[in-house]
Amino acid sequence: MTRCMTIDEISDFVQSLGDVLTVSPQEGDGTPEMAWGDRFFYYAPDGAVPPGQPFATIVTKEYPGEPPAGLGDGATSTPAAGTRPPSRTRPCATR
Repeated sequence: MTRCMTIDEISDFVQSLGDVLTVSPQEGDGTPEMAWGDRFFYYAPDGAVPPGQPFATIVTKEYPGEPPAGLGDGATSTPAAGTRPPSRTRPCATR
């Protein structure tokens, strides 16, 4: 049986690829509340957020004005703009 990875496990794996900057918005850091809990991954060898979109994100909720992602109570990762969308699979449930 396949085990679902946690957000932290996914983040750790992506970080292990090297030259990755992970942005994790949270209360009090000046980011919009809607982004709190999500993760944004940038290719950033110098450690600074580069201009443009992240190469990957982990979203934890539906965003208003966006097509439904079918997240329900779980979370899934989505590719950055211009990349191939994931196959539609049932997201892992939050435990």
